[in-house]
Amino acid sequence: MDYFLVILIVAAIAGIYWFFIGRDQAKSTRAESLHNQSSGIFDPAAAEALATIDNIAEPTSQDHLRRGNIRRYNIAEGNARVARNGQIPRVMDDYVAAIVCLDPADAGAMRIVDDVERFADQLLLDNLTTQDDAALWMINDFTRVVANVAPQTRAKTAANIKADAIAVSESREEAAATALDAATMYTRDPQNVHDSTLNSDLRANLRKLRADAGHINAESFQREIQDEIARDPARGKHARATFDRMMEGGRISTFDNEKESDILNYVWARSHHPQNRKRAGLIKEAIVGALADGVENGSVVCANGRASRVLNSLVSVDHDPELGEGGAMTYEAYKNQIFKEVKDVITREVDVAKDSSDPKMRNVAAMYAGQDVAVDLSTESRFNAGMRREITQQVEQYGDKLKPNEIEKIKDECFIYAMV
Repeated sequence: MDYFLVILIVAAIAGIYWFFIGRDQAKSTRAESLHNQSSGIFDPAAAEALATIDNIAEPTSQDHLRRGNIRRYNIAEGNARVARNGQIPRVMDDYVAAIVCLDPADAGAMRIVDDVERFADQLLLDNLTTQDDAALWMINDFTRVVANVAPQTRAKTAANIKADAIAVSESREEAAATALDAATMYTRDPQNVHDSTLNSDLRANLRKLRADAGHINAESFQREIQDEIARDPARGKHARATFDRMMEGGRISTFDNEKESDILNYVWARSHHPQNRKRAGLIKEAIVGALADGVENGSVVCANGRASRVLNSLVSVDHDPELGEGGAMTYEAYKNQIFKEVKDVITREVDVAKDSSDPKMRNVAAMYAGQDVAVDLSTESRFNAGMRREITQQVEQYGDKLKPNEIEKIKDECFIYAMV
């Protein structure tokens, strides 16, 4: 009898868990899958993802962020009327909820903090000259909440990453490398074409392309593009769908209010550049490939997505290193690159200390590398100051790519992970 009673109790607990928690988790997973299937517009996948999140009883921080992103990008992006009619205030509500209920120990917590803080910064920048008092009141209220909550959550999240790294490492040097690896994120983000850092890089490329374009025979270029598309039957259908949409000539505020058709022409002009003569075929193939990639899950992606793909198609094929090497990068990608370089800085600084003529500094290096040795505190302080200086110099090399406040936040993270 007792045995069956135990079974009934366990079954009841499992049922309650599923009813109150399991169903929400299943809906959250489904919303993520649907969002990833969206082509970046408010298509059926995005609409169903939004409806699914709306039906979650207790949304997580990630649910709030995802719903905010759908409203911000899939619905409101490029549509000021829709934004004014209520989407952006609802985005702010979801982003506040995302950061207020965020557990710093959650995987991806730092990404949520980054996204919400960067949205608040951009919102202030976009509304510097607005005369709408009601909008300003909402924006100021939102940014005030973010400014109060985000730094604390950022610090706690970084401290958790550091503590977890220390727990599985045998030395400070190993823990620092482990923490930097753990902080490195490769997020599958269907909306990364809206990343402000990526778009800043792409705008710089567009301005260079426009300045170097010379005379453009639009009709001739369009015939050439269509001929090139026709030579690639495997990708031709999708490439033609994206091409046709770009030829409608809609303007994109993100890219200097340039027409999509002109952006495509500026990029195609690189296949006619004298120094690209031997690369012309590769450039044309790359552009057609970018056009084909402009169709996802059966739908043409949003205007930002189309233009971004075309502008980034010159990576590795153009003769100009500013266009042909590295390509435009998201904020997350820059952070990842910086973390990798800071790991090298730490290794280098420890090696320099190991070879120091000062035995006290050699002891600090030995301690950092995991040896049980006594260290002079003032010498350790000098070592830490030197490490911070080298990390600062490394991060500040990205001053032309990242905003000053972004540079400062990344530096502070690196100092925590390096334990200096």
